[in-house]
Amino acid sequence: MIRAIDHLVLPVASLSAARTRYEALGFAVNPIGVHPFGTANCCVFLADGTYVELLAIHDPARIAEVISVNAFVAMDRRFRQSAGPEGLSAVALQSHDPDADELAFAAAGRGGQNRLAFTRKAIHPDGTEDILSVDGAFCIDPGVPSLGFFTCHWRSAPEVVARIKKPGAHRNAVAALGTVWIVADEPRAVKPYLEVALSGRLDEVPGGFRLRLQNADIALIDGDEFRAMTESVLPFAPVAGAAVTFVSSDMAITRQCLEQAGIDYHTRQGRLIIAPVPGQATTILIEEQQGH
Repeated sequence: MIRAIDHLVLPVASLSAARTRYEALGFAVNPIGVHPFGTANCCVFLADGTYVELLAIHDPARIAEVISVNAFVAMDRRFRQSAGPEGLSAVALQSHDPDADELAFAAAGRGGQNRLAFTRKAIHPDGTEDILSVDGAFCIDPGVPSLGFFTCHWRSAPEVVARIKKPGAHRNAVAALGTVWIVADEPRAVKPYLEVALSGRLDEVPGGFRLRLQNADIALIDGDEFRAMTESVLPFAPVAGAAVTFVSSDMAITRQCLEQAGIDYHTRQGRLIIAPVPGQATTILIEEQQGH
């Protein structure tokens, strides 16, 4: 079965700078959460159930202790070494059976150090707390250190997950995730890796490939197509999570929010395009919700 996105992982150099930037963009950003393995995050939860995880290094000594046995921090290290301190490093996919995921990835030659389970405290915007528990399996291609995939099975009770994933009141009217844009020098060579991770076949489109997941799209395109679409600078890595499209329920509100905050953007093919700056991690596109 074709998968659904749980969240996106965006490494940043500073959570403080990331919070400042995303709040300026009109997003509500949750309080910082600290992982037991040396990283920390703050998240932007959307009304469609997906979210963006802004991820920073919190405790380098702890990371050094666990990196040989912790797939998550190993993935983050590979990204930062190959692509720099900020970007879109991974797509987390919904799962109800990480054991089956692990076997499937291993059978396709994309497994290895590919399992992680942890529990940590989650602090809500109102200061209340919950304990979240997550289990997942990783799909890794050693030839693509700048992009990873992993499944995410929430072991916490459904009511706890609902509290943790409660969408923020976003001033920019963004309600959902639209498309994750992956740019590759040779999209066809990367296509098999994505198909294993996503459990679906990508269809050929101009400049690359595309797959409609259960709740969003994944697009794998070449640099020429990316430049034509965004007029933005290409990411450094040969394969990179280059941009994220968010869906707005009211583009007039979105434009007003960005303009009041002094956010530079341009419009192309009906989308608002915001080039990356420190703390933003990736190019952001915002488009109108269909039917509006």
